[in-house]
Amino acid sequence: MKFNYCSDSFLLLCCLVMMIGGGVTAQGTGGDSNFLVRRRRPALPKGIGRGASLRGDTEKPNNGLGVILKQLHRTTKRSETPIVVESEEGIPSVLKPWLVLHKRVSKICLPGGSQLEVGIMLLSAMAFIFMDYFVGFVLEAQKLTSCLPHAQRRSVAGSLVTLVHASSLIPGVGACLWWAASDSLHHRNIRTDDDDKKPHDLNRPCAKMSGAPQWWQDSVTTLLQFCTGYMIYDALIQFGADKWVPGQGFVLSAGDWMFLGHHFATAFYMTSTRIAGAGHVSALLLMFAGEFTAPMMNLRRIGRILEGAQGCVIPLVTTLYPHVNWVYALLYASFRIVVGPLLGVYISYDLVGTKEGRTNVPIGLSIVWLTMCWGVIIGSIPWIKDAISVLTL
Repeated sequence: MKFNYCSDSFLLLCCLVMMIGGGVTAQGTGGDSNFLVRRRRPALPKGIGRGASLRGDTEKPNNGLGVILKQLHRTTKRSETPIVVESEEGIPSVLKPWLVLHKRVSKICLPGGSQLEVGIMLLSAMAFIFMDYFVGFVLEAQKLTSCLPHAQRRSVAGSLVTLVHASSLIPGVGACLWWAASDSLHHRNIRTDDDDKKPHDLNRPCAKMSGAPQWWQDSVTTLLQFCTGYMIYDALIQFGADKWVPGQGFVLSAGDWMFLGHHFATAFYMTSTRIAGAGHVSALLLMFAGEFTAPMMNLRRIGRILEGAQGCVIPLVTTLYPHVNWVYALLYASFRIVVGPLLGVYISYDLVGTKEGRTNVPIGLSIVWLTMCWGVIIGSIPWIKDAISVLTL
């Protein structure tokens, strides 16, 4: 008989939780195949109001516990509003590893009561630092690049880490942008604002983060943290530790300062979109356009180092470098001359030229974002000239 009492008590508890806390969100754990489960409040039988008894509004609400359990059991069986599950079916496959990372990494927030999560950002920065020095150790230990001085081996290690970062980031960012554009085009799964009941257009640069399903929000947040962690690593190692000269301190060229400014602007942009709860799509668009050329750029950088080193003759590099150089120049010129400015105009108009943009994002923050955006676009002119010179040879 104890088992029956326990099961009835458990059933009552579940039903009360569903009635009182309808809409509770929980992430799947363990072997659960669903990333997000949302529960709706079960409908009461016709004629029964909340706080009234199940026998009639004129009777006391607590009469007949057995009848209440029986009615609640029937209600949960034939409810017209069953549990709604956001399954993995609509989630792009390339985003599932990012969602697993979001679930597994401990939630670490900035001190002072902030709700801004930085756990994945810190983990990514540490992982990239470890990868950089591990690759550098391997390059030091083997003979293939023994002809290179230490500084150039460190540059090769940094380029390989950057290549890994960009190759990992591009598919995830592209999948988020593609899903948002497709979802807005077909008007699927778009939540409405509680204030005006108007559907959010998820693919607009000024879109609110809250307008998207939770799995999409988690994916975007993880990607933004991942990229921010890379910027921290690159600033600390490539333009920090590797630029230290004993007795002189940090020795940075004008190009190094420009890269540091780019990294600060990028990290600030991505982090502030998370704080504002909007504008993340504009960051994703700029990330995708900026990182799309990074793999070929770093392959070209490695090839140039090996080609120019004294005593380094690697037949594969000698054969492939001219082709890599030309493909990089074509991609870079196309994205920086055409795609980048077009995105800049589109983002600028949406953030400051539309009512939704000025409502969702403070105008002062939008101006800061756009200043950094156009600063990066204009600052890439020297590299654009270099790419054009390669194409016109």
